[in-house]
Parts: sequence; structure tokens; C-alpha cells
Amino acid sequence: MKKVWQIGFILLVLLGLFATTANCNLLPEATGIPGVVWGADAGIVTQSGQVTAPSSVQTRPAVEQTQALPQSDSLADREKAIADTITRAPQAAEEYVAAIRSGKLYGNDASFTVACVALDITNPALVGRGINGIWRSNPGIFKTSLTDSGQITALYRQALTDQYLDRLVVTEPARFKGKDVAAIKRELASLREMIQKTKDAAVAAGKYYKNNRTEPSFEFNWVVENCAEVWAVRDAILQGAQLENMVMRTVSIKNGKIKPLCRNCVRTFSGMIKAMD
Repeated sequence: MKKVWQIGFILLVLLGLFATTANCNLLPEATGIPGVVWGADAGIVTQSGQVTAPSSVQTRPAVEQTQALPQSDSLADREKAIADTITRAPQAAEEYVAAIRSGKLYGNDASFTVACVALDITNPALVGRGINGIWRSNPGIFKTSLTDSGQITALYRQALTDQYLDRLVVTEPARFKGKDVAAIKRELASLREMIQKTKDAAVAAGKYYKNNRTEPSFEFNWVVENCAEVWAVRDAILQGAQLENMVMRTVSIKNGKIKPLCRNCVRTFSGMIKAMD
């Protein structure tokens, strides 16, 4: 009888050891503890009984591994940068208009009426500049000796393409030294998409430039790309700015006062940060 009791005790001990071993090999899902990988260093017993190689999975939760700034701090920094840029936008526009009026920038041509600056909240030295008009030579983009308005319009539209940028990179390498040309192309593509959305909306509304059904526009007297805003934003992009980081200000060249966005630009640049007060 005593021997039977001893055998029974030994069996109970063996069953206890088996249960403990089984619990140690539970998968992470069974533990109920997220981010923990049991046996990551020692290896895990698979269902077939084989032991896998030590895992490279980190046992610390990912949130502990990333030392990113709290979102609130990042948002506060961005809001401050935006506020600072909006504050300096009037001076940037004033300086631009003064240079136009004096003839220092574009000579004595007085046919330009609207000027725009696009500032970068991440780089105070970066200012995109543009004046209105793509139906005649616009030195704010580049000068041309063409006289036909249709040809000039087509030429300036090409200046928004990747192909034109590729030529600039070759002919003006110093201008793009150290710049991420691929990133510039992505921003230009976004600008073209913004312009196209405005044109699509004009088609849906039945609005066209001088009733020309090949030229969708909410303004009867000019096409979408005619505006100074388009070219100021493009200029900023070529300098390396991103659309999401731009602050726009549009003014009259005649008196320097705010020039409200036209019915095209209200749509094209609806998502842009503006300094128009």
C-alpha cells in the first residue's frame, strides 16, 4: 500500500511539471499581454516539436522604442511657424511690389497688375514670387520674344511640366545643387492636379474663358494658369518648398493692397495657408 501511494505521488509531481512547461510555451495571443514575445531569445517550440531559431523580434513595445516628440509639441511648433510666416508675409509682398514698381526686377513694363508671394514656414529665406499674365511675355516666369498669345500661353504651360524642369536642371545646375529634384517633381504634380481640379469644376459648371470650350475657367477674361498665385507657388516649389508649408499673399502692384483671390484661385488654392488680412 505504501508503494502504491509513492507511485501516485510521483505521477502527480510529473503532471505538475508538464502543466508548467506547457504554460511557458504559450503564444503571445494566449498570454493576453500585447508586445511580448515569449521565448524570443531562447527559441519557441513549434507544433511539430521543433525549436525555432532565436527570434529577432523586439520584446519592448514599439511605442517605447520611438522617441518622437509628443504630437502637441509638434503641432504647437508648426502653428508658431505659420503665425511667424503670416507676420512677415506683408513685408515680403511690399518689397516685391517695390522692386517691380522701380523697374529693378522687370523693367518699366507697367502692364502687370497683380503680384503674389509664397513663403515657406520652414525656411524664412525662401520666398516664391509671381506676377499675372501668360498671354504675353511674363518676366516673372521667363522672358520670351514670341508675340502670338496662343503660342506664349502654350509655352508658359510647359513651364509647369517635369520635362521643362529636367531641362532647367541641365541648363542651370547651380540652381538645383543640393535640391531633391524628385521631391520638386512631386510638388509640381500636386500643383498641376490642383489646377486640373479647378478646370474640371469649371466644366461641370459650364464656365469657359471667352466661351472657348477648350479653356475651362470660372473667369471669363483669363485662364486658370494666368494668375500670379500659380507662378509664385511654382517658384517656391522650384526652390524646394512644399505646398503644405506655404503661406500665400496676393496684392495689387498699383497700391500694394490685398488683392482678393479670383474665382479660379479660390478653388485652386483652397487648401493653402493664406496671409490675406
